[in-house]
Amino acid sequence: MTDEFFDPGRQTPEEAVPQTTQPETTSAPDPEPRQPETAYPPYGAGQGSAPSGNWNYAPPSAERTPAGAGEKVKKRRTGVIVGVTLACVTNFVLLVAVILLAVFVMNHSLSGQSRLVAGESSTAEEKVSNTPIGTDEPRNGSGAIVNPDYTGDTMTPAQLYEQNVDSVVYVEATYSNGKSMGSGFVIDDENGYILTNHHVVNKATKVAITLVNGDSYEATVIGGDEINDIAVLKVEAKGLRKVTVGDSDSIVIGSYVNVIGNPLGELTFTITRGIIGAVGRSINTGEYNVNVFQTDAAINEGNSGGPAFDDQGRVIGIASAKYADVAVEGIGFCIPINDALRVAKDLVDYGYVKGRPNFGIAVSTSSGYATTTDAFGRRHLIETTPGAVVEEISENGCAAKAGVKVGDIITKLNDTKITTAADLINAKLTHKAGDTVTLEIFRDDELITVTVTLDEYQPSDK
Repeated sequence: MTDEFFDPGRQTPEEAVPQTTQPETTSAPDPEPRQPETAYPPYGAGQGSAPSGNWNYAPPSAERTPAGAGEKVKKRRTGVIVGVTLACVTNFVLLVAVILLAVFVMNHSLSGQSRLVAGESSTAEEKVSNTPIGTDEPRNGSGAIVNPDYTGDTMTPAQLYEQNVDSVVYVEATYSNGKSMGSGFVIDDENGYILTNHHVVNKATKVAITLVNGDSYEATVIGGDEINDIAVLKVEAKGLRKVTVGDSDSIVIGSYVNVIGNPLGELTFTITRGIIGAVGRSINTGEYNVNVFQTDAAINEGNSGGPAFDDQGRVIGIASAKYADVAVEGIGFCIPINDALRVAKDLVDYGYVKGRPNFGIAVSTSSGYATTTDAFGRRHLIETTPGAVVEEISENGCAAKAGVKVGDIITKLNDTKITTAADLINAKLTHKAGDTVTLEIFRDDELITVTVTLDEYQPSDK
């Protein structure tokens, strides 16, 4: 993230009009001379050559004034002044009336346009499905969940908070060694479903939620997905207020985003505001890369699982993570709501995410070296190649059926180079069950290629 002032009205000595000398006359002396209508002060005492005496616009008239003429002139002037004043007042009143009329017409026209736009928006929203997430009806994450009070109008942060804070919840997860706090929001008021982050409730022995009005309920974890960091909770409660869901595929970089949650687990039901800094970011949560959009809205511990709203009051993301470093500030990440709802729907209906691919193997990262034992029992370090080493394999899995063996080092999936176990996992997740892929494998000092048709992943308890 000195001026000089020039007065155009000030005269120089050269521009001054010299005083005119009155001609001599033997008549009776004139009445007191008429004072000038406008007079300027001397240019400056003792400066230049300004003439002495009164500095007038024009010299007084040299003609004599008949006796009694002064009173007539004064009366005539008074009449003129009164007439001019009345005319000015009348014109001013007329001008004010015209301005007020114009303002009234413009406001009436604009309010009519505003009502038309709001009406069109409301009509469009009525066409959106309002079916709870727990049904078999398909949903695409584009406004399929709508708060009954949603209007589609752009709101101030204060209006947005007032309309949506009742849909946000405080999440408390209990573990054997303590508790953790987070946030969530209601996505299905009929069935009591609440969306939050998987890492907020993962492996918790007990989960409870609290509304802004202080009401608390014990929650059941319907399902969680570590890969997308999404979990669905369920509470037995009536009168919940669900959010309105937007379309995260349509968000625009630079548009505003508003996050409501419970930072630090103590500053409950706080709103923060920022802009969307980028879309299509990928952050690594350990084994997995998660698709997110970036924002500078404040996201802190305890905000995880809370809703991120656009300025129309629609949820477009889930506050999930921030980049924390001594030299970094204002870099937070939200999971797009379209991704989250697709996962949530499967968690509600099946308990896991349908269509996710699986090789049926367990892998670790090869550093490029391995140990071997010779005939005399001596161990040697040999150079291999970087990649994902197959540590375990399911005999009924697609990888085993394609000829993959324990000890193989996978170096490519199709055209994607694999140097770590995480590389293989994330490359696999760009496909779906039933897809056919090609693996390049390093085995016995040579590269071979196998073709694998991916299985569908199912949890071991299903």
